[in-house]
Amino acid sequence: AGGDGGCAAGLHPVGAGCDRRRLGRDGALSGRHWRHRAGGRAAAGGLAGKHGRAETMKALLSQAAGGPETLVLADRPVPTAGRGELLVKILVCAINYPDVLIIEDKYQFKPERPFAPGSEICAEVAAVGEDVEGWAPGDRLIAVTGHGGLSEYMLLPAAKAFALPHGRDPMEGAALLMTYATTIHALVDRGALAAGETLLVLGAAGGVGLAAVEIGKAMGARVVAAVSSEEKA
Repeated sequence: AGGDGGCAAGLHPVGAGCDRRRLGRDGALSGRHWRHRAGGRAAAGGLAGKHGRAETMKALLSQAAGGPETLVLADRPVPTAGRGELLVKILVCAINYPDVLIIEDKYQFKPERPFAPGSEICAEVAAVGEDVEGWAPGDRLIAVTGHGGLSEYMLLPAAKAFALPHGRDPMEGAALLMTYATTIHALVDRGALAAGETLLVLGAAGGVGLAAVEIGKAMGARVVAAVSSEEKA
């Protein structure tokens, strides 16, 4: 889980996470976090440009199966939020191992192309669709999206969004759900880990592995962390 690295025009890797091990073959998708710079004014359901025309946005698109080197930075229209949806401006997109698999058609989900990878985000609400309550433009949130995060804007079902508490770092928020929620499901829901038990964590140098070490300790377990090489210890 989690890689590190490169950047493309309009998409900027930020923070110490950019120094971690590479996931992509050429590093183009290797950044654990990407911060997107996006402008625009919140409107009802969508963004209005000059003379009422729709705004465009940048997106890093998978147009054909392959590695990170096949991704293309392109202009796309900014979508309009429909019923039950939020239009969000991406602040940070975390890069996880499934993001590499999905562009190579090796993941269990295969979106119709072209699509933007990026399965975990921290974002700001830009516009609110019909029948959405509890959200307003400017609110910050985190979500697991499946794909779409490597774009400046995307649509998100409001039911999938979790509020980011005021003052919390968007980079930390973007890296929370896939690793820590996976680990909580494994240790709490399925494993029923109890205080005083011994927890062996394999692959402890990865994102889920590190989360398992932290959560196991917090639950009072004796944690034994295992890695495949001295380099990762």
